[in-house]
Amino acid sequence: MDRIIKSLALLLVLTIAISSLIMVKPASAQSLSAPEFTIQLGVASGDVPTTYKLIAGQIVANAGYHYEKTTVNIIINNSPYAFTYQNQGTANLFYDVRVKNSLWNSWTDLCNNTPSDYFVAGNREFENISVPPQGNSTDIQVKAMVGNFISQGTLYSNYEFQGVTSEWSKTQTALTSSNITVFNVASPSPFAISPTENKPSFTVTLGIIDTATLIIIAILLAIIVALLLMFRHRKTANLYK
Repeated sequence: MDRIIKSLALLLVLTIAISSLIMVKPASAQSLSAPEFTIQLGVASGDVPTTYKLIAGQIVANAGYHYEKTTVNIIINNSPYAFTYQNQGTANLFYDVRVKNSLWNSWTDLCNNTPSDYFVAGNREFENISVPPQGNSTDIQVKAMVGNFISQGTLYSNYEFQGVTSEWSKTQTALTSSNITVFNVASPSPFAISPTENKPSFTVTLGIIDTATLIIIAILLAIIVALLLMFRHRKTANLYK
């Protein structure tokens, strides 16, 4: 009877141990869930200033303009990744993004294996990432990465990511337009300013005509000085007569 009880007790202990191994995964085997995000269309705008060049005695201007272009804003929920990865100390949360035209099969990864290429999440609930559209229909996937990039070698040209990563998210599609709207804010480009028009102060030059004018003025001044000296000499001679 004792032998049966001991056998049952041993079987119970083994069952509990095996169940624990199945249910509990080691920390090194943990993974991240794929990011949750929404997409919105946005508009990026800016101004290109007018530039000037001096060509063959004329100032040629390349007209500035204002532009507006469509962007795709990816709004990612940071909340599921708000923890510290202990392998390399305090970790960073990175996002990798890849896009493609909906009619294509191959993806374009916007990030290479260089830390500056990846999108670093801030200490906020949501992260907003803007990407260029891929034609009129853009497919988007996002991957989460928690860890650090470690430099390999002394030249800091190769990096290895050490941490945990998620799978690529489900594909979301944005109906977009890759066209850029341009509004001119200056005269047509290029154009020339003739020598008779007002030029900027930094382009003032002395040509052949200016030099000739200075020579004539110098001759006239010399004649005036000579006449004054002759007049004074005659006046002094008359006083001694």
